[in-house]
Amino acid sequence: MRFGKQIIEYDYQADGRNVRDFFPFFDYSNVLDVRRSKAVYGEETPFEEGLKRAFEWFMKNREEIVFYQHIEKNEQEILARLKERESS
Repeated sequence: MRFGKQIIEYDYQADGRNVRDFFPFFDYSNVLDVRRSKAVYGEETPFEEGLKRAFEWFMKNREEIVFYQHIEKNEQEILARLKERESS
């Protein structure tokens, strides 16, 4: 997890959580036809650069994204547990 410039290590599996607990988006199983996109954007972006750009966009637009209620609840529970562990 990352808040601002601080990276917080968190083992979600050891805490009994599922990877889908952290996605604010619907669980789609659609297949995307990218032929038209490739015609417009022929050049592919390396994975690391795309991930960096996506994260930067997310941080810039986070206030406009509507999260499922459980996403924010999960985030608060995790932060509370990490604080408890630090004080122990």
